[in-house]
Amino acid sequence: MVPRFRPVPAVLLIVATCVLLAVSSGTYRFGLTYSIILMLLALSYVVITGYLGQISLAQAAFAGAAGFTLSKVTTNWSMPFPIALVFCSLVAALLGMLVALPAFRIRGAQLAIVTIAAALAIERFIFNNYSLTPPSGNPIGNPTLFGVNLGVREGSDIARLSFSFTVLVVAAIVVWAFMRIASGDTGRAFLAVRANERAAAAAGIDVRLTKLIGFGLSAFIAGVAGCLIGYSAGQLSAESFTVFVGLQVLAVAYLGGITSFSGAAIAGIIGPLGIVYVLVHNIFDLGDYYALISGIALIITAIMNPIGIDGEAGRLSALLRARLRGPAAATDSPVSDTGDEVDHGKVAVADA
Repeated sequence: MVPRFRPVPAVLLIVATCVLLAVSSGTYRFGLTYSIILMLLALSYVVITGYLGQISLAQAAFAGAAGFTLSKVTTNWSMPFPIALVFCSLVAALLGMLVALPAFRIRGAQLAIVTIAAALAIERFIFNNYSLTPPSGNPIGNPTLFGVNLGVREGSDIARLSFSFTVLVVAAIVVWAFMRIASGDTGRAFLAVRANERAAAAAGIDVRLTKLIGFGLSAFIAGVAGCLIGYSAGQLSAESFTVFVGLQVLAVAYLGGITSFSGAAIAGIIGPLGIVYVLVHNIFDLGDYYALISGIALIITAIMNPIGIDGEAGRLSALLRARLRGPAAATDSPVSDTGDEVDHGKVAVADA
């Protein structure tokens, strides 16, 4: 589905998020902030799987590579924000392009095995290499802009509003760029490759270049998320970006809806350490069982609703609008268009 940028809903969403961040505090504000970061990590899965139709299980490794690079450039080179964030995300993008090379010949389960092998290699030889990542952790300097401290913590405040707003601004820029790319020729090339690689090549699309761009773009977005995770933690360890963490995010991305930004936003809300996690942990004290709850929800979603929460919500919304308009509206184009979008979502999941 080609996304359409709607300025008014986008502004309302940003304003609502700003209000929620301003009125919350402590762990609740941190949960909201972390949900925004997880949304970006889930968005990287949307790009590579939902739009390009490829399976990558190395997104967490790309995020970790950017995060660990951030530690080096901020502590050793004193590279300022946001230059450090862009530089480290480009490092992740280069890694993503390297992992894309096997995708020129394989896809599906074989590609999943190759990408998870790449993730394990990065985890074992870089994250667990004590000469590069000491057991004491990798400290990360606080982001500053024009002398203003944008760090996440100060004294007893564990989630400063300035950091939360910084994360929101970065996320808004990344999502806007994604919308522009996905709605243009590049996004249409992604969808064509996802649907049928041979037909796309026959139509004049360079399939290899498209895959290279898709892997690089998704890894760049994952790298931005990894840098923000590093800034939010103040330091990183090998446990911050394990393969299991990546699988958890992939699970909630599929649960939210792997074919759209809305699905990524839902994934960020319900993802590990996000706002729903914080509420479940603080109110019901079930944080230790959150992975189990997410796994069961994923199984139920895969069986009952393969298009995810966002896709099902869109389908029900279209049916409700059709009922309100009357019987004649059942054959109108908006309803059939929505049905086509749902079909596209099913195709994406099936291809993945």
